[in-house]
Amino acid sequence: MGWVKYLNIALAVVAAVIVAAVVWPRGQGAVKQGAVYDGASITVYGEGNTLDTIAAQVSKPEVFSYDAAKRKAMCDANLIVKGTLQISEPGAAKSTVEFSTRVCGDKKLMVTAEGELRAYNTEFSTVDRTRTAGFCPRGYAVYCDGRLVAHDCSFLFVTGSLSEFLRDKATADVQRCYFEGGDRCSFTTYGLDGRDANIADCRIIGAGSYGLSVIGRSENPVVLRRCEIAGPVAAVLNEGDTDLVLVDCLFARDKLVFSQFSGTVRVKHTIRFQVVDAVGKPVEGVRVTAASAKGAPVSEADGAKTGPDGTCSLELTEYVASKRAPVRRDDTNAATPHDLVVYSASGDVIARQDGLDVAGAARARKAVVIQLGK
Repeated sequence: MGWVKYLNIALAVVAAVIVAAVVWPRGQGAVKQGAVYDGASITVYGEGNTLDTIAAQVSKPEVFSYDAAKRKAMCDANLIVKGTLQISEPGAAKSTVEFSTRVCGDKKLMVTAEGELRAYNTEFSTVDRTRTAGFCPRGYAVYCDGRLVAHDCSFLFVTGSLSEFLRDKATADVQRCYFEGGDRCSFTTYGLDGRDANIADCRIIGAGSYGLSVIGRSENPVVLRRCEIAGPVAAVLNEGDTDLVLVDCLFARDKLVFSQFSGTVRVKHTIRFQVVDAVGKPVEGVRVTAASAKGAPVSEADGAKTGPDGTCSLELTEYVASKRAPVRRDDTNAATPHDLVVYSASGDVIARQDGLDVAGAARARKAVVIQLGK
């Protein structure tokens, strides 16, 4: 009968609605993709976002514009990355992102916990590039809770007093970048778990008070390698319970300051060793270890194996600075000299060498030779 047919159709529609309600719960819309402007912020969702796509999707040149020929973007809004945003690519010509700011920190660049910003050879700055009284750069603030990949970039005219470049569980691969803030500091970490943060070969120069500021408690050390750090008041301000490690970094030794007694700065150097036999031939496959001869409570690496040329490298601690002893003092915070032990492939001790001064070895800029049989 006809009514049976229509009843079956109605029941099928109801069943489909019920299934849809289970598969797509109420309130869950389509996955957002691209750039969305809400009147104050541009939020980037999903994959495949670039400066060009943001300009096209926002479609308001007064808010966000991009000149592809000049590789230059202007942003008069907060820029929030909840998906992936890639700016340029390795080896490409320089790109520029300028924030149109009116007062200190009225624009922000933020990478949320689920977001990732990848920038290569990019200069972040402000449109007017001026500083007001008190060195405020009339700049933008930077926050990253997600992933930041920045190679060969410059972050200029940053409002350092508001910025928290890397926070909490953020991960980072920051190499060969230049940071210059106007007020307070140029680069800040806040409660950063340094386990997945690679910061290397950067220049962090403060025009206000400090170059680098580390705040809060870190579950794992925050490590910087081969960086230049400077500021008018101090190169580094440790404001929390953070274990900061500076490896092969350039800074004024009297420019480490602390606001609390719990924070530390470990100053380390990469020392290269070469193991040779009695006639000077390189020895491959042996393990070199080093330990503080003073019994300082520093954790050095378990050792390193020599390669075909008989060499290996270790990062060794010169001293541990703190509020009580902010500069090196041989009677209090120095970890060096170090005693060296060389182990064979089978684990036997085959050489010892005592009294290596880490700072002296770093200044010498040549391998420390350990000769077997001596």
